[in-house]
Amino acid sequence: MGNGCGTTCKGVNPTSFIGVTDGSYDRERAKTVSGLGWIICCTRTRNLFRGSFYEILPKVGSYRGELLGLVALHTMIAAVAQSYKTDIATGKICCDNLSALGQSSKFRKQVTTGIKHSVLHCMIRTIKCLVKLCM
Repeated sequence: MGNGCGTTCKGVNPTSFIGVTDGSYDRERAKTVSGLGWIICCTRTRNLFRGSFYEILPKVGSYRGELLGLVALHTMIAAVAQSYKTDIATGKICCDNLSALGQSSKFRKQVTTGIKHSVLHCMIRTIKCLVKLCM
């Protein structure tokens, strides 16, 4: 993460944010593509920070898209916190997939290989080791 966030991160306070993500998957039109969009709003400055991307893999789906969005949010929030030289971020993360949201809110000592999309859960776990997210 480092200092690559620059002025964008300074526009969002790590103690007053709302992050929202939504994953997307359309089996009929693109069965190997998962996409997502995310947005972070600072409730103090009213600045917005947003992005979207997609991945192409043989096995994708809407749950993976939601998890990818949660990984993106956690990554960006950690970058914002580090740009303020703090290891605590306080705010709210929203997602319309309660299962993905519940899984990402857990603090795991380790991620077992039996968990669906365990690599994404490992990424969230690693980020949570860098920055404590108080939601």
